[in-house]
Amino acid sequence: MGGGPSAVAVNPTTNRAYVAKWGSDTVQVLDTSNNTVIVTVDVGVRPTGVAVHPTANRVYVTNADSDTVSVLDTSNNTVVATVNVGRYPVGVAVHPATNRAYVTNLYDNTVSVLDTTINKVVKTVDVGGWSPDAVTVHPAANRVYVANYGSNTVSVLDTANNTLIKPVRVGRNPWGVAVHPAANRVYVANYGDDTVTVFDAANNEFIETVRVGRKPYGVAVDPTTNLVYVANYDSNATSVSVLDTTTNKVIDVVPVGSGPAGVALAP
Repeated sequence: MGGGPSAVAVNPTTNRAYVAKWGSDTVQVLDTSNNTVIVTVDVGVRPTGVAVHPTANRVYVTNADSDTVSVLDTSNNTVVATVNVGRYPVGVAVHPATNRAYVTNLYDNTVSVLDTTINKVVKTVDVGGWSPDAVTVHPAANRVYVANYGSNTVSVLDTANNTLIKPVRVGRNPWGVAVHPAANRVYVANYGDDTVTVFDAANNEFIETVRVGRKPYGVAVDPTTNLVYVANYDSNATSVSVLDTTTNKVIDVVPVGSGPAGVALAP
């Protein structure tokens, strides 16, 4: 693909994958049925995160060096809006039921809350941690989880009023976070100590620490198979660790390309 792919998200209803390309200020759209690039879309400077709103047919891309979010219409793969957010936005996640997108601003220690029906910031939340990067939504619980790279915590937001509930202590330099909705578990990739922290989403209590590959970065959950996929970024041992959520054990390690950062599932 070239151009420094940094994040990927899948639209399950259209079988399309969207790859943010840090090095070329673009998003590439892939057809997952044959794994070919359909189109390349120009966005802002240094696109870092990407998320899909499947019911609205929109894709949200954080542009770290532009302090903006590009909104793509998936019907024609064009940018239909550019939204100003905080300083150095990196992560983005969508709550489809409430039509809200949550954007982590690394240099502000905040999360911008976007109303996706009008593409406007409706609230800015101080997450109570340092350097928020990854973010994920637990729609059934109406919770948002934000990994704070600089404070070794995950902030928990109540989506009903976008207020903080409780920070959760995790491993060193958390960079990825994902939810297993059926099991009510949260999985956090800790870049700084080569582990994944597992905690209970019902009470935000620690369950277990799992050792994975070196410099774990992105993480994704497959709730149908009860497996978690962790991208291990280290340049000397690039791989994806596969965890069984019923035992919280690594059951496989898959060699991949250089510097894997993002991981997403195409159901």
